[in-house]
Amino acid sequence: MTDTKPLYGLLAEFDNPVRLVEAFRGARGEGYYRVELYSPLPITTAPAVGRRTGALLFVLTAVMVGAAVGCLVRYATGVATYPLEFGATAAAGWPTYAVAGFQVALLLAVLTALYVAFATRRVPGSHPLFNLPEFEQARQTRFFLCVRSTGSRFDPEAAARVLAQFHPRAVWEVPSEE
Repeated sequence: MTDTKPLYGLLAEFDNPVRLVEAFRGARGEGYYRVELYSPLPITTAPAVGRRTGALLFVLTAVMVGAAVGCLVRYATGVATYPLEFGATAAAGWPTYAVAGFQVALLLAVLTALYVAFATRRVPGSHPLFNLPEFEQARQTRFFLCVRSTGSRFDPEAAARVLAQFHPRAVWEVPSEE
């Protein structure tokens, strides 16, 4: 740890996807929840990975807010501010609000989903793992697991001991770009 840069995490290289998934489950079992898998093949670890629903709830909240805003804008312009009385239609009937509510809800859903995708994936930008020459093999033949160093309780030596239990080919410390 002679490097003065903050640590992004520990990167371990494995021979096959079975050991990668075992190491992932072991790291999660030891309390490391910011663990990333990198593989040239699709790995079906959905039960092991665990799904986060925060982004989906954020987008669904934006949809509801967008529908409410669209309906309120339609009500304000069509009933309260500039009412048009014609035929036997009700000024405040719900079908008149469906189009405006749907349009604003769809607009906010798309903008929120784009924001969430860019914010959580750090796009555009570079990733600290791309600076390691060993990581080039992640696209072709190697399987990698990165334990992120988030939190003040992260201990690189303890994390390396946990990863060593699963017999990786090598373990590297990944310096952060910050």
